[in-house]
Amino acid sequence: MASGIHRYLKDAGASWPDKLKVARYAWVTESCYIPNKYQVLLNWSCHAISHGDFSHEDGTDHLAGLWAYIKEIIQSRAFCQESLTVPATFYNALHKTLLTKRAHNSDVLQVTQELFKQPQLCSKLLAKADSSIDILSSLLLLLRRGNTNEENLPTITQHALQVFAEKYKFRVINRKVFEDITEKVLLSCLCLHHQSDVLPLREAIKQFLSETLFSEDLMPRYEDFLQPKMTFESATSVQKMVESVSNSMMLMKKVLISETMNKETEGVLSGIPLLYKLFISSLKPRPEMSFLMMKKYLEVLGFSETKELWEGSECQRSSVMGSVRSLLLEVCNNEIFSVLDDQASGGNGKSYLKHLTKQVIALDQWGQPSWYSSIQLIFSLDYNLLVKHQCTVLRAAISSPSTADGNHDNSTNKLCEAKLAFLTEVASTYLRMRQFPVFCNFLIRSCGLEDCGYSLVQLPPKFLSLFGSMVQTLPLQMSLSIWTALKTALSNQTKDLSSVLLQTDANNPPPSKKMKKIDPVSISLNHLESLGVLLGTFVRNCKVVEFSGLPHGASAVRALLQEMVSDIIVPSMEALCALDNREYDDDPIEDYDAFQLREPLAFTTFFVTSCHGDVRLLLYNFLRDSGDVASKENSFDWLPLGKVSRIHGYLSGVTWDKVHATCSLFGSGRVEYLRDALLLQQVKLLILLPGGDGQESVGSLASLTSTLCRPSSAIDHFQTWPGTPHTITGDNYQTAQLSLMTRHYPLLSPHMTEFNRSDFAVLVCKGLFSNDGLAANGGGVAADGGSMDSTGRALALKFLLSDVCMESRELHNVLVSKSIQELSAVMDRGLAREFYSTPTQRTPDDLNLARVLSDPSGLHRYIKQVRSGHTLKEHYYRYYEAFIKVLSTVPTKSLSVDNQTHCLLSLHAIDSHLTSAEGAPTKETLRLLTDVRQLIVEFIRVVPKTDLLSQVNLKALINDLVTSHLMFNERVLKDQSDVSCLVSLLEVNRHTSELLSHWLRRESLWSGGTSHCIKSVMKKLKSSMEANIDSALNHVVLVDLAAVVLKHAGKHTASLPPNFGDYSSNFHHFLKTSIGQISSAARRPSLAVVFSISAISNFFLHVHDVKTATAADGAASEYEKALTDLGATRRSWTEHVLSFLPKQAVVIERDGASSLMGVASEQTLKLIRSMCVVEDVRRRVWSCLYELLGVYGASPELLETMKSILPRMEDEYFQQHLEEAILSIRSVGHDLNRCTASLRLWQVLPYAQLRPDQLQAVSSLMPQLVEQSTLLVQELDPGISPEMISLTFESLACVIDHGKDLLDEETAVSSLSLCLLLKLDLVPSESFSSVFQSVSRLVNSLLQTFPKSAQKSSHSYIAVLQHLLRSLMRRGQQNSEDSIPDDQLTLCAEDMERLLSCFGSFKETKQVACFLLATFFQDLQEGTLLPFVKKILVLGMYHLVGSADFKSLDSVQSTMPGGLREIYKAFIEGFHKDHRFKGNI
Repeated sequence: MASGIHRYLKDAGASWPDKLKVARYAWVTESCYIPNKYQVLLNWSCHAISHGDFSHEDGTDHLAGLWAYIKEIIQSRAFCQESLTVPATFYNALHKTLLTKRAHNSDVLQVTQELFKQPQLCSKLLAKADSSIDILSSLLLLLRRGNTNEENLPTITQHALQVFAEKYKFRVINRKVFEDITEKVLLSCLCLHHQSDVLPLREAIKQFLSETLFSEDLMPRYEDFLQPKMTFESATSVQKMVESVSNSMMLMKKVLISETMNKETEGVLSGIPLLYKLFISSLKPRPEMSFLMMKKYLEVLGFSETKELWEGSECQRSSVMGSVRSLLLEVCNNEIFSVLDDQASGGNGKSYLKHLTKQVIALDQWGQPSWYSSIQLIFSLDYNLLVKHQCTVLRAAISSPSTADGNHDNSTNKLCEAKLAFLTEVASTYLRMRQFPVFCNFLIRSCGLEDCGYSLVQLPPKFLSLFGSMVQTLPLQMSLSIWTALKTALSNQTKDLSSVLLQTDANNPPPSKKMKKIDPVSISLNHLESLGVLLGTFVRNCKVVEFSGLPHGASAVRALLQEMVSDIIVPSMEALCALDNREYDDDPIEDYDAFQLREPLAFTTFFVTSCHGDVRLLLYNFLRDSGDVASKENSFDWLPLGKVSRIHGYLSGVTWDKVHATCSLFGSGRVEYLRDALLLQQVKLLILLPGGDGQESVGSLASLTSTLCRPSSAIDHFQTWPGTPHTITGDNYQTAQLSLMTRHYPLLSPHMTEFNRSDFAVLVCKGLFSNDGLAANGGGVAADGGSMDSTGRALALKFLLSDVCMESRELHNVLVSKSIQELSAVMDRGLAREFYSTPTQRTPDDLNLARVLSDPSGLHRYIKQVRSGHTLKEHYYRYYEAFIKVLSTVPTKSLSVDNQTHCLLSLHAIDSHLTSAEGAPTKETLRLLTDVRQLIVEFIRVVPKTDLLSQVNLKALINDLVTSHLMFNERVLKDQSDVSCLVSLLEVNRHTSELLSHWLRRESLWSGGTSHCIKSVMKKLKSSMEANIDSALNHVVLVDLAAVVLKHAGKHTASLPPNFGDYSSNFHHFLKTSIGQISSAARRPSLAVVFSISAISNFFLHVHDVKTATAADGAASEYEKALTDLGATRRSWTEHVLSFLPKQAVVIERDGASSLMGVASEQTLKLIRSMCVVEDVRRRVWSCLYELLGVYGASPELLETMKSILPRMEDEYFQQHLEEAILSIRSVGHDLNRCTASLRLWQVLPYAQLRPDQLQAVSSLMPQLVEQSTLLVQELDPGISPEMISLTFESLACVIDHGKDLLDEETAVSSLSLCLLLKLDLVPSESFSSVFQSVSRLVNSLLQTFPKSAQKSSHSYIAVLQHLLRSLMRRGQQNSEDSIPDDQLTLCAEDMERLLSCFGSFKETKQVACFLLATFFQDLQEGTLLPFVKKILVLGMYHLVGSADFKSLDSVQSTMPGGLREIYKAFIEGFHKDHRFKGNI
């Protein structure tokens, strides 16, 4: 049989399916005997794969079957047990098969996986280096293509790479292996490392390259490559190995020669830094070798040492800087700095870096963040490398890209961040070297360079802020020199500009002849503006007040300020006036060029003038306070009172009027902003001047305030403003204006008229309701590097929440009035835009909110139209939120009656839109509706009956409220999956019930005590009950509304309908049905049950204290009967809810409904406390509460309920339950909830008002409690149950805190054994803080409650404190592996310090305190403590030293090792110097 099988398998005429059947049979059948059977079958299958002809039609299927057979035999148990050898030819076949796209690749990959997975196969495969590398290269290529559906291919490749890395970790890499890996594997590894986001695969690639191409034995060859010798000492093999290393570089260089970017090129560009990093980390070369290797890699990237410019492919220009940055970053991180000072082998390192700097700057990649990062790294290596190019690079960093649109994506933000980082590095470096004037000179020169393809200079606001903070640290002489340089540069620009503008023709042309067009390019206005911004920022941040107090400082500052006026401000003002006198042809281009001249000139002039004025105001205030009267008169140019145009006194009023008239024609937002800033300076000066309360001063202040509060003619755009005047545009001018006015509102408010205050409120409301400020996405970084939080809405909200606004009662009414106008305008425009063909089409009166506010009788028609489908879309909710913010920050009672009425009507209109919107209500809708109805309730409470409000149809309004609320609940409850929505709906229902109650009470009061709505509301509820009798969730809202109706009906029984008895019986039936449905559903825990429990408990809680009014008819008796029936139902509900409320614990674990369950439990517990529970029910109540205590924890409502029931329990039952609770403490393995409840019960008992006999029962069980707690701590694993351990110690601490009434001293001190039993080292780091603090609380309670025990059991306390101290010091070491947050470690250290201080305060412990000192210093040798931990613990040790006697302290020092004695000596000296009290008492 054996020979027959062998011949059949070799028979060419036999079919492949039959051969495979026979082969499988032979492999698995023991009765088939073939000598060396498994090896024969393996050889046959491998030979068939390698040499078989499968080119015919069915060859693919046969080959697939053959691969499946090989997979089966390799994975079989027999293969693992036998020592079999795979033929070498099979590896070549496997390599070829992996490179082809076949349907059976799954089997092939599994075979490959087994080859690397099974040790015997793996070792034999790796022994054949050529074949193994070929297979690895095939896997990498297959993974690079990404066209395979095999999910485990990355895992197989990763494992293969790890196997190779492990093999060559301790082996020598010969030349052949190095060349094969370089030619076949290197590029694939680099490409995959760049493309793949699988971290384990990337790490495997790094490990593979590190152990092969950068093996430690190759370091001599790399040195020979980097520093070639004339002759090689050894054989030719060394020279060939060096050539192989060189060829690897040439291979990457050939890839980068490509004229197009592809995946391989990208892989090499990103892989070169990886190779350099592996070279440094694996071989750990000398700094000069690392530097030479960097040069080689940079040469591959195109930065040749012999070429002047970069010579790479043009398609790589924008990508190559990323690689350069990464290479330079490795140089900095590994501190390869010696080449900058010494002569490195092969050339001068500093000269090469200078050459590289020149090449990088000439690359001209100003729009790439990596370009700035590379320049920053070069600068950090040596700032002198960038001296020649500093102006060019700074000009690039302070220029803004000329984008066609104003949109800035993520790449633009990264570019701005890179620019800011570079500017920060340069400025801080020159500041540290005390060469800040040099940096400022570079800035001045860079502002005058050509734009080089970029638009105007745009100094980043964050850089200006940094620049200002650096200026504040400069000394006097350095500040004066920089001030002079900036002033001189700007003065020269101003003179050049003035000479161009004021030049006259030699022939004196007649005045009637028009002037020629001025070329704006001939005058560097951009240079002028940037210098003005720098000078103004410097002057504002300069320490002029401090300098004025120094010798010669005041005169120097005064002289520079005067020179700014004479050399800059006055010539600029005259140039502005000259521009105004020019006449141009009627050509739009010429008019535009004139604006291009005047606007930057006006901005620079006004900005420098504003900064100059701020400094003069500061000096005036300083000199006034200092009392220097002689200097005070000359410190400021006095301003004539009563004239707004005279801001500063160095120009005539005619010139100022002319300048203002000229600038008012520009329409420039930033010039207008600076004009307002100058007006504010006038206001500040008038307030500072003596006699500021005179008639002329008051008139001037009122005039200035009116000018500042004027309505703006700009378009209402409130886009982001970074906070600096030069960044103001037409889109963010209103934001800047809002910022200016809100910051100075306290200054202007006393001088505002009603019209001024109204204009100011309009500005605030427009910012709050603007589209730009209400975008959903706020935050991030602006394109210029500024913060994106200065939106119109953010500024308006900040002002609304400020103390200034809250205290400004005269502003509240105006703000609310304007907010109502903005809201009505937005809603009316929105409705017209949503439902009519043209936005200009007028909205009908029924949908016009402004008309409703003037005629409230139309409110019902408005709401009816909204209900019929005329509602706004959800994106209008942001306007509702803005309106709610205004009303929430303004006291309701401070508003006028009309405003209160308008707010009430507007909120009802918003309510109608929120409840009638299409689709399922969202979390946002529920949140807004909650706020709206809460505000409506607040306004109903305070608003009186007015002529406006009396026009409202209250009956229709109340009926609509009930109808809409029922429909809204039904829409929300269709989707029960969102817990937060259900919790929010409970809040909405609660506020709605309160709202309906207030409206019913108002309706009855305004109608003379008769409620006309009660009948219609009852009718509506009755019909809804009949329609929703089978819908358990819809019962909730009906029950809530019924509670309101019943409560209101009790006070107005005269208004009840005759058939109230039928209504009450229907409702009673409905309520019983609801309770029955909930009881049935409670067997299967769900959110619906929990939701219903809360509502029905809330209903009984509200109707519990209802009292009927006296009535002569039979309505009162019907009502009394209804209340009696409800009382019986309430007791029935209490019994039901106590039985199934604890069973809903599954809902919390499954749906995370802890908040919803908390609301339901809170309402139920309130109901229980409000009832007089009989003894039978009281036991069931206690069982429920006990179970809830274990499931949900000790909430305030639960604790209060338990405290109220505990004193009313029977003695026998009380004793029995306590004994059961103690026994259940050891049942942690059986019922965790009961054990938790038992421990928490002992936290409640000490604080309940127990009877004396109950206290005695509790006290008698204390020894058992300590004993059971000790056994529990022994059973628990600190690594698994840290919460239970913490709870145990907390419970014992609560009992001990109660003192001797519950336990004696001996029993209390015995609890110290629990502390020693606890293995704190096994507690997880995330739970260490809670466990440590609970143990500390127990020890502290013992020391505070039983102070005498410190003397009797001092050694026990010492052992516990040593245990805690050692554990904390291990966790608080700097090299600790525990990731405990610093704030938690601080709390633990403070608890330890408190224990040490408390223990050291007893006189009886002075002889044993030295043991704790010895423990502290002994554990200091194990590691360095974190500074904040050590600082706190040292304070505790100081308390011990203060209480210890000197003999014990000397004994501690004598027993210490030599190394610790000096530390201990310094510690004692610090105690005597800083801590010990040396005064007299």
